[in-house]
This record gives sequence, structure tokens and C-alpha cells, in this order.
Amino acid sequence: MKNQRRELNGLSIHGQNLKVSFKGDGVLTSSIEIERSRQTPSGVFFLVFFLSSIVGTVALLQELLSLTSLVVWTFVVIAIVLLKLYCWDIHKESVLIVKDLGIQYTKSCVLGLQTSQFIEHHKIVDVLINEVITMHQVVCYLTLLISEGKQNQRRRKHELLPLFMATVPNLVTIKSIYHGMQKILET
Repeated sequence: MKNQRRELNGLSIHGQNLKVSFKGDGVLTSSIEIERSRQTPSGVFFLVFFLSSIVGTVALLQELLSLTSLVVWTFVVIAIVLLKLYCWDIHKESVLIVKDLGIQYTKSCVLGLQTSQFIEHHKIVDVLINEVITMHQVVCYLTLLISEGKQNQRRRKHELLPLFMATVPNLVTIKSIYHGMQKILET
């Protein structure tokens, strides 16, 4: 089989641009990768300014810090917020599907830290598009229905494993991924 590669531009539910890559033959194996674009939200600068202003104001009012240590603490707060927002934030998620073997789900951070989870084929019951109701909206997630225990047991414990929770693609993007996964898994 010939390896195919196609890319499409998708959107997250928050309107952020996503780069969706499909690799593989689409019959035996397929790799689906979603990467967030690196846009700097304007709210980040406001958040950093707001937090450092609060720290500075409290320190001056309480006279706990000298002017020098006030500057140091302000930079420490700014550094912590920026590290959290840019370095430990998940920017790429991928799913590798191998027919009759299983699915590997990987999350990658900006600094290169990766976490992977492998789900064996016999544990996968189905691939679902799950609607989740939040306070303000209905969000769709691509979800794996997994079972624990042996196939011939009457009462198997079922679990839902949502995929692409950090990139949160919209329904149009989820549907294209769903059809590709169903084609390979044939669940």
C-alpha cells in the first residue's frame, strides 16, 4: 500500500487555528496529528500585568518588601506565568492507529515533554463522538470506548477515554478524524 499524507486546516471550538495531518495508508495504519498554531492571546499580557501589579501593590502596602525585592518578585511572577502558559501547555496531540494491534495516544508540550498511552485492539469497543454539556456550550469530543476484562466475560467494565482534550477540535474536524479511525478499526 502507498503511504498517503494529507493536511487540512481545522479550527478549535475556541476559534484557534489547528493544523491536522493524516499520514499512512488509511487501511492498515494511520497517524493523525493535531497541532495548535502559536498565536499569542492578548489576554496573556493582561494576565501577566494584572498578577504582577497585585503582587507589587500588596508588597508595597504591607511594607514587607523593599523596592529591590519588589522588582525581583514581580519578575518571578511574570516568569512563572509565562512558563506555565508557554512551556507546559500541550500544543500537539497525535493518535497512531494500527489495525489489529491498537492505538497509541500521545500529547506533546512545547519543551518536548511527551506522554503516551497505548490501548490494545482487543480492549477497544468503539470510537464515539461524545457530546459534553458545559455551563455555556455543548462540546464534542472524539472518545474511545474501552473495556477492561476478557471478551467472554458477561460484565466487563467500560471506560470512556476522550482524545484531543487539549487542542479541542470542532465537530467538522472531529468527523474527518472519526471516519478515518472507523475505517481502520472497523469496530
